[in-house]
Amino acid sequence: MRGAIDDGAPAVLGLIVRHEAWCGMAYGEGRACACNPTTELVDADTLAVTMTRDFKNRAQRRAMAKAAQKAKP
Repeated sequence: MRGAIDDGAPAVLGLIVRHEAWCGMAYGEGRACACNPTTELVDADTLAVTMTRDFKNRAQRRAMAKAAQKAKP
């Protein structure tokens, strides 16, 4: 899908925000950013791939945390 003026640019863009690893927002576990994140404007395909990868990683982290809680005496 292209915009009204077809200049070759995609009509849908996404913004990826990358937080520092120690920032709670990096994993969606914080309410406020405490770092200086970088941003990147990407096309819809890149955004979809990134979101799929990151949601999978989040699910894996939560499953590991749940298993660790169950393992505690």
